[in-house]
Amino acid sequence: MNPRYPAVAKRAAHRCEYCGAPEAVFNFPFEVEHIEPLVRGGADDESNLALACRSCNVHKGNAVESEDRDTQTVVRLFHPRCDVWSEHFTVDIITGAILGKTPAGRATMTRLGMNTTVQLAARKQWMRLKCFRLLEFVATSRLSRVSRARYTSPMPQAPSLALIFNGSVIFNGSVPHIDTTVSPARRSSITRSNCQRPAALSLGSRTSPCSREVEPSACNPRGGSC
Repeated sequence: MNPRYPAVAKRAAHRCEYCGAPEAVFNFPFEVEHIEPLVRGGADDESNLALACRSCNVHKGNAVESEDRDTQTVVRLFHPRCDVWSEHFTVDIITGAILGKTPAGRATMTRLGMNTTVQLAARKQWMRLKCFRLLEFVATSRLSRVSRARYTSPMPQAPSLALIFNGSVIFNGSVPHIDTTVSPARRSSITRSNCQRPAALSLGSRTSPCSREVEPSACNPRGGSC
């Protein structure tokens, strides 16, 4: 095993940094690959290493570029240390297909054979088992130190998510944080609202307040009309 595997796998949350495959469903560890191959002058340090499943690593080989069929131009492949996954790819939650959003994303999708019949069947099964968690994968996409510094913001950014249904984008944007806590003032308001008794309906078109005397209670300690 590559001695750098523990650090690289932890950084990638034990998922392939190209197709998002979960390492937990395989019976062997994923591979540490050089994003820019050593034979092409790539560095042998963590800034040039990525965790890849066997399929992605074999298909990528020593390539650093591939053709984008939409523009028919040769472009660079997706770089896990410099690029954000969600900016280049999205997932069709019905078919399980990974779709390229940019020339680099489309070229990488094609070169790495991400959407073969076997890949689609496996990915849909991972979704059913909830081990292909797109939000977690997007949130753990790593940037290089230089890129992280460039994109650093004083406010935390919500993870980006694109969902596709029957070929149409039904949602594309950031997922906001929802605060489900209830403030003390709101809690007090809810309590008072629950204690109020509804006004009695008259037989006519108008309503009249209930004049019946009630016994003292927790919400009306003095008794009187409700």
